[in-house]
Amino acid sequence: MRTTTSRALGAVLTGLALTFAAGTASADSIMYDLTTTNNANLGPGPYIQVTVNETTGALNTSTAEITFTSLFDGTYLYLMGATAAADINVSGSFTLASFTGSNSRTGFVGVPADLSDGGSGNADGYGNFNQRITNFDGWTHAFSTIVIDLTGGSWTSAATVLTGNNNTQLAAAHVFACIESGTGCAANSPGATSLTDFAGNANVVPIPAAAWLFGSGLIGLIGIARRKLAATAPGLQGATV
Repeated sequence: MRTTTSRALGAVLTGLALTFAAGTASADSIMYDLTTTNNANLGPGPYIQVTVNETTGALNTSTAEITFTSLFDGTYLYLMGATAAADINVSGSFTLASFTGSNSRTGFVGVPADLSDGGSGNADGYGNFNQRITNFDGWTHAFSTIVIDLTGGSWTSAATVLTGNNNTQLAAAHVFACIESGTGCAANSPGATSLTDFAGNANVVPIPAAAWLFGSGLIGLIGIARRKLAATAPGLQGATV
């Protein structure tokens, strides 16, 4: 009985330690789709998905990882390249910690070193952004994913990392339309023939119902575990820790 009680007490103390640790840091995420473009010759969109992952540390300092991912709209897959390939308008002060890119399609020669800090500036039709990532070339060096890491923020959630610019825009991207062909893109893809444009108008992507169900189920499992713990070590129910 002593061994069972000791194990139960250890489980309680471990749970308290984890709860304390969770209280010193928090993480949050939000997704946006870039849903409009200035070029009527491109597909209907959405064009790019922007995922913001924010973490608040123990000293209330925040970091954020912002991932731009190509989307397929039933007509084209939209890659990112050239000037202002990925653009964000960040709320408050921040430091650009790092950035990188990759391409899931074959036949492209882009490497992370092709990207550079574009600073603040305009993304045609979508206003001025205080942080742009630029690709030195267009089609052949285009990326399907661009990741931007920020530090030194004071954000309270993922939804507060980005804010509207002078044209109410949170993010934009310089897109190149790809006609998927095997694992690459067809030679006659619009992006290969200089049909490019900027995409913007970020709309929040709703959380799927399955995610809510998963969360509810997890809470239920925690409740069951607590009841089993109480049943195994009844002497702990009135104990003070």
